[in-house]
Amino acid sequence: SESARVHVVTENVIHQNTTGMVVAGVRNQIFYNDMDNATEFSVTGTENIIARHPGVAGSELGGGVGTKFFNPPTRDNPHRDPVIVPGMGRQNLAFTQSHGAPDINLTNVQAAVDSTRAAHPNDVIVLWLNGDFVADQEYTGLSLPANTCVVLSGTIYPQGAGMDRNSAPDHYAKDPHTGGTQLVLMDSPGFLSFSGGTLDCRDLPAYGIYAPYDSVAVIDGVTVRDAVDNNIGVLHHGGELAPVFIRGCHLDGGSWSSNRGVWIHVCSFIHCISNTSEGHVADSFDIDAVGHWNKILFNRCHNEKRTGVFIEEGASNNFVLGNEMTGEYGNGISLYNSHGGPCPDNIIVANTVTGPFGMNVRYAEDTFAFNNIINSGRFGVYISVSNNY
Repeated sequence: SESARVHVVTENVIHQNTTGMVVAGVRNQIFYNDMDNATEFSVTGTENIIARHPGVAGSELGGGVGTKFFNPPTRDNPHRDPVIVPGMGRQNLAFTQSHGAPDINLTNVQAAVDSTRAAHPNDVIVLWLNGDFVADQEYTGLSLPANTCVVLSGTIYPQGAGMDRNSAPDHYAKDPHTGGTQLVLMDSPGFLSFSGGTLDCRDLPAYGIYAPYDSVAVIDGVTVRDAVDNNIGVLHHGGELAPVFIRGCHLDGGSWSSNRGVWIHVCSFIHCISNTSEGHVADSFDIDAVGHWNKILFNRCHNEKRTGVFIEEGASNNFVLGNEMTGEYGNGISLYNSHGGPCPDNIIVANTVTGPFGMNVRYAEDTFAFNNIINSGRFGVYISVSNNY
């Protein structure tokens, strides 16, 4: 539609057409569709986001005033297309651990990345990490400068032995402006991606991936486990022009050593798609502190102690679709607040919940829930407020 704005279009198969997709609207977010057409995109609208379409070359993308195209190499699509962001060049940088060699120190990797960025300020850096990498700087690992893509084949881990999460309070990211500790920091503007491999936090850094501020970001096919606080934290991020797409990741709480799979705090347009999450002390996905327009789509949540999907503290206009929650603990889906007001105008559709509790609608207004399958031992749906549907 020429007048519509901010549709999210994802997970479609669009084949054998003269034109795959005509984008005439404003600020739509189009991600990971299976495209195979004579012309993939015709873009006449303004300020749209089009990201991560396997098989679509960057040279095929263009048009639309202010539109952001992003074609990052990933674990499943490690392409060599020179066009990742139209108008920018490409610089490849690789680190490969030789057989029998010591694990590679991320300090050396960071120095090379920073040097490449300084020498090529207008290019996209593609960093290929093959092998095992150790973060020895106070449990803090790799910081991605603007316009950087990382493909990991191997493991990143912090130096040191594991510890009880309550014995390491200084490792939390207490303030989004000062940060804390994490194996991967994604706090630069522009375009950022991280794909593949394992971030093994070993109960040391606060986060596996920490992504505050605003960039177009793709987190794809990563295993993250045993962070002290949250395996992935997205804080004060998002907006119509800076969405985050978290797709195909495995988030392992280590049987309740980590707090959450993904913490979405004061954010909008954070999209979690087709991930698996298990064993966290709180939630698989927590949309917190007036977060809005976020999407939780087609994920699998297992044995979370508190909730599969938790919407809290005034979070509004979020969409929870097609998720599966299983396990012996907690609620499948909860809407709650202790401060920040009720959670209005959320949509909960076609989810499946099997476990002791189903859907807990405790502090919400105008929640629209339909076509969910809830097979739980104690209660299916608990509603303690009015004006829900």
